[in-house]
Amino acid sequence: ITYAEITDAANDVKVYPNPVKAGENLRITSAEEGVYILFSAQGQVIKTDKFNANTGIDTSSIPTGVYIIKIETKSKIKSYKIIVK
Repeated sequence: ITYAEITDAANDVKVYPNPVKAGENLRITSAEEGVYILFSAQGQVIKTDKFNANTGIDTSSIPTGVYIIKIETKSKIKSYKIIVK
């Protein structure tokens, strides 16, 4: 394990719980602040906002289904498949 791998793991973004129950908060934890964009399975933007180290996204107004959340920080861009049930 290299220093870079440890640093990379520490800077990793976590999105949980997944699946998330409609009405519960979807949490983003990250060492860096950044921006998230929540897309529907059809590619439509549902929600976008800034986030910091520990942010909750309210899912009460989001219909159940499969979504893609794109997380952008200074050092990385990652996308995750999210299920709202």
